[in-house]
Amino acid sequence: MIKKNVLIMFGGRSVEHEVSVITGLQVAENIDKEKYNVVPLFITKQGEWYTGDELLDIKNYKNLDVLLSKAKKFILSLFLIILI
Repeated sequence: MIKKNVLIMFGGRSVEHEVSVITGLQVAENIDKEKYNVVPLFITKQGEWYTGDELLDIKNYKNLDVLLSKAKKFILSLFLIILI
C-alpha cells in the first residue's frame, strides 16, 4: 500500500500557540504511520514557517533557537498568473 503524505500545521501567531504545538504533536504521534507519512509544519510566533523531523519531538522545543537551526525554513512563494 502506498502511504499518503499528511501535512500537520501547528503553532502560529495566536495566543493559543503552545496549545497548537502540543495538539499538532499529539496528532503526529497518534496518526496511523502505516497509512501516512507525517510532514510537520511549525509556524513561529513571528509567522515564520519551518519543517523537518526534528519538529516532531516535544523535548526539542525546550531550546527553540537550536531546534530552528536544525529545521528547514519553509518559504511559500505565490505567483499571480493573469490569463487574457
